[in-house]
Amino acid sequence: MSLSGELKKIFDKKYWERQAILNLKPTKVRIEATNKCNLNCVSCYMRADKTGEVKYGYLKAEDFKNFLRKNKYIKEVELSDNGEIFLNPELVEIMKIAYENKVRLTAENGVNFNKVDDETLDALAKYKFKKIMIAIDGASQDSYVKYRRNGNFDKVIENIRKLNEYKKKYNSQYPELEWAYIVMSYNE
Repeated sequence: MSLSGELKKIFDKKYWERQAILNLKPTKVRIEATNKCNLNCVSCYMRADKTGEVKYGYLKAEDFKNFLRKNKYIKEVELSDNGEIFLNPELVEIMKIAYENKVRLTAENGVNFNKVDDETLDALAKYKFKKIMIAIDGASQDSYVKYRRNGNFDKVIENIRKLNEYKKKYNSQYPELEWAYIVMSYNE
């Protein structure tokens, strides 16, 4: 084979590798369910000295449905970021849409799990929400509330117990629960 023929082969291979990379589409994305939070954590950068600057909103179920319709390659969506996902009034419908479209939902960035109603707890198990990281950062109300201001440790533990009952009801291992406890000066 001539040098020009060899170069053509190499070029063609590189060309198609570049094309493959350009055509890659993500299978996992993060979409914030809401940027609103019910706590006032000591070092939260979203709330520190930002009174009145942050506009609050939430992901609408219809927008989520349209997003999945336009991006059929998405297989997993992380819903948590700066807000508490359970403050989204359309979260149950979002879970149902994801389940019907075979899209896994996660909240591995963290939730505080203080304000979650029974309908939502039921839907977490029913629609097999994949995984939730619960940021507790305390082992009692006294240590918990030093950092998670406006939070209720006992309510979080009660919500975990209720969720585990719903998981039994649906014979489901989902959602998988993880407890985040970051040791800091507030809870040492």
